[in-house]
Amino acid sequence: MAREGCIHLKYLDESGFALLSVLNYSWSKVGKRKCIVQPKKRGRRINVLGVWEPGKRFEYGMSLGSITGETFLKFMEWQAGKAAAYKESERITVIGMDNYSLPKRKLVRAEWETWQRQSLYIFFLPPYSPALNRIEDEWGHIRKEDRGGRVYDYEDDLTTGVELAFKQRYQQRGIALDKYVFN
Repeated sequence: MAREGCIHLKYLDESGFALLSVLNYSWSKVGKRKCIVQPKKRGRRINVLGVWEPGKRFEYGMSLGSITGETFLKFMEWQAGKAAAYKESERITVIGMDNYSLPKRKLVRAEWETWQRQSLYIFFLPPYSPALNRIEDEWGHIRKEDRGGRVYDYEDDLTTGVELAFKQRYQQRGIALDKYVFN
């Protein structure tokens, strides 16, 4: 239905980014030992809630520390507002996600009917099937290609680096990019 333009099909997931990113590849001069300087402090992670509509748009919200039920609820209300705007074109929005615990909390479940009236529906993917959640591939590309091997000293620098990675990945490919600000 998404290929035929009948629905907006999006994939949601949370991902975290740390001051030190994973190295996928490195090199050193012959006879020299590889050495990667790491920050002395571990710092807090930047957690990102992302929604990926393949080939069309990437929407996200960032939080220093954990994504809470209230934070998730605000993000989904933002998505419901976007779905309501599509309602005029008689297209619903379906967000597929893995069995992430936050959408199943009472606080969030209480809003499902309201979101459906705004043309937003949640679809849970089968357990243990991350390959079905298309945003998982995006997180992998961002970590390996757009952020790979970068080290940050401060969380502010990390936040800027992650946002820059999103901009470079999506805007250069002509994909709409939108950010939700939690605070």
